[in-house]
Amino acid sequence: MAQASFDFSGTTTVITGGASGIGLTCAELVARCGGNVIVSSSRRPDKTEKALQRIKAAAAGKAIRTDAFACEVGTEDSVASFFKQVGQAGHRIDYVIHSAPSSTPGLIKSST
Repeated sequence: MAQASFDFSGTTTVITGGASGIGLTCAELVARCGGNVIVSSSRRPDKTEKALQRIKAAAAGKAIRTDAFACEVGTEDSVASFFKQVGQAGHRIDYVIHSAPSSTPGLIKSST
């Protein structure tokens, strides 16, 4: 089986849903490849902090930046605020991975 290698050195990736699941796995991979990682924080601060620790550990000593900001991806104002905070913190965004779930209240039947 072929293996691919990636170099994210000097780049910053924003990952919504990066505090758990597939988003966290993506965040760990970007960090392992030398990239800075910004995640949308969980509603539970302890979960976000544990995720940031895992991301830093995945970097295996590489000098990366990690950060987390609140973002409710189903709300346009929250998304705008998230990206504004990212910029105000001095981050330049190179990549975005959208992994956070969002849903609109209502019946599944009406959304298909």
